[in-house]
Amino acid sequence: MSNGVRDLSVNAECEMNVNISEETIAQIQNYDQFQDMCVELQKLDDSSRFNLLFPLAIARSSASSVAAKLLVATEPKPQESCSQLLEKIARSSLDASNHEVPFYLIVQFGKSNLLNEYRQYCASTRLSDEEKRRVSIVAYWTAPPTEHLVLQLHQWEWQDEYIQPSLPPDRPATSG
Repeated sequence: MSNGVRDLSVNAECEMNVNISEETIAQIQNYDQFQDMCVELQKLDDSSRFNLLFPLAIARSSASSVAAKLLVATEPKPQESCSQLLEKIARSSLDASNHEVPFYLIVQFGKSNLLNEYRQYCASTRLSDEEKRRVSIVAYWTAPPTEHLVLQLHQWEWQDEYIQPSLPPDRPATSG
């Protein structure tokens, strides 16, 4: 770590060097930059992508929100079991508003399996109040219909310009 920024440089197996840092991810400010990063990340194998994005996604940093969205967008195969990832989440600083990490876990492990793993993990592991609160974020976002998570994933703050149609000046926007 230098200057407080984790260097997450990754060497891909195909002999190309992909340098992606926490700072680089944190600086993504629009949809085009996000898509460009997805292209770069797809050059990496699942293991490298997962080991790069998952720790950032569950950390509380300026890059965590975008890293979580990149985790969902690039879908790397998890490199650990569901219960091991729940353990990492319990010890993390995952923000309660982060619904992308639970969505990623639902996609990778299945909703029913994830909830069962959560219950087993909580029943068999001695957790502090803070650890219980962190891991309960997964159950909170997993309990409602998954559709609620998907809708939020499709609307990005910077996508407004891509989604909202331009109206002629003489036509007001209508609701409903």
